[in-house]
Amino acid sequence: MGTGCAGMKPLNIARKLKRRLVGPPDFVPYEADVQLEGACARFQITNPGDRLRVLEFGSERENMADMVRSVSAGDAFWDVGAYIGVLATLVARKARRVIAIEPDPGCHERLGIHARMNSLQNLEMIQCGLGDAPGELSLNTSGGQGDAPSFFEKNLKNRISVPVKRLDDLVAERPESFPTVLKIDVEGFEARVVKGGQSTLRDHRLKVLFLEVHPVVMVQNGESLADLFATVEQSGFRAVTCIARKNELHMKYQRVESHR
Repeated sequence: MGTGCAGMKPLNIARKLKRRLVGPPDFVPYEADVQLEGACARFQITNPGDRLRVLEFGSERENMADMVRSVSAGDAFWDVGAYIGVLATLVARKARRVIAIEPDPGCHERLGIHARMNSLQNLEMIQCGLGDAPGELSLNTSGGQGDAPSFFEKNLKNRISVPVKRLDDLVAERPESFPTVLKIDVEGFEARVVKGGQSTLRDHRLKVLFLEVHPVVMVQNGESLADLFATVEQSGFRAVTCIARKNELHMKYQRVESHR
């Protein structure tokens, strides 16, 4: 853990800024230090899109800042849909334990690079998807260089087969890392992740849930928004914030203490 950038080799700022202004085909990868709510980590900037994904937090700074603020030294934070690990890496500077779950091999590889760059011993990476039943599913993806992958149809480059597990099963295998804070961002697959994690959601040790909801994608694929919200609320949570962004809803839920 540790929340600062102390001990990291200083960057050549002039060179870094020059490279940020250069686009393809002359783009030169570089490294950048990122700070958010007292947490600091170093990341690769491998293509122009990383400027948005990493340096600008995917235009979700407010939401990501809230997640980092919500974590303290004793927490176990589970990041479902970790992508290239920006949030997981920053949170690992503060939390006791971070479990980062990402099905895409390219994204998972970049997540590992960021964990090693920051010498994070408290971050465990799991390469799989989550759903309501174990098995395998086809993932629509552009790898670690493009938009977030999705199990539902999306205009991305490739489809690959990946293993899928249930959240409850992964949690049961790691009793020492039971999530106290949980984030789910799975590009429309959130209802199935929640269905496969109902025991975890009902456990009073889970205090905070961050849920990114994709209403259009869900409805297009026959998923019920009403059922999703009802399941979360019946598990003992109440919504405390809801931020609308494009076709997404960024929900923050807190445990209702009387619900045991």
